[in-house]
Amino acid sequence: MAQHISFRTPSGLRAGLLGLTAVASLIALSACTPSATPSPDTTTPGATGSRSASSSPSPSRLPTTPPATSDHPAPDASATADLTITVLAKPGAKPTETRLLCTGKTAKPEATVPIADEACALVEAHPAYLFPTAKNTAQACTEQYGGPATATIKGTVRGKTVDLSLSRTDGCKISQWSTLGPLLGEAGANV
Repeated sequence: MAQHISFRTPSGLRAGLLGLTAVASLIALSACTPSATPSPDTTTPGATGSRSASSSPSPSRLPTTPPATSDHPAPDASATADLTITVLAKPGAKPTETRLLCTGKTAKPEATVPIADEACALVEAHPAYLFPTAKNTAQACTEQYGGPATATIKGTVRGKTVDLSLSRTDGCKISQWSTLGPLLGEAGANV
């Protein structure tokens, strides 16, 4: 049974405002949390070029494997995931670079990510986390600052190109950073 709070007294008004604040905070935070199951990419009938928000791009729109360059090693053809992760704790600091090589949920011996098996399991279970869609302008993100750290994740997952930049400049980006924590390793945790 619902409890009635009287807004005529200062304590009732305070309780009502606290309740509304709590509900608004939960709604804002739920908008920042990645979905465990990506929704399909659909278009709105009758609207030209309009898209609904989805948590992952459709497989046909994912980029293909990049060519090897001098700054990145040639992709390992036997790996289901071959990623180079670079974490910069603050501008001017020395970047920390690790490499994740996976065969399914298992890390290959050449992987240098500290918790490589956990990182491989994350990539295998949720590859869409590495292919975020454009930000939904209606998405509410808490205005909090998690620090100057940045990270990049580049490489391939099942033949698709990954080129992801991360930061901690608002609640949604902090949530994304935390979700991908196993890939960022100790360098990402100690910022």
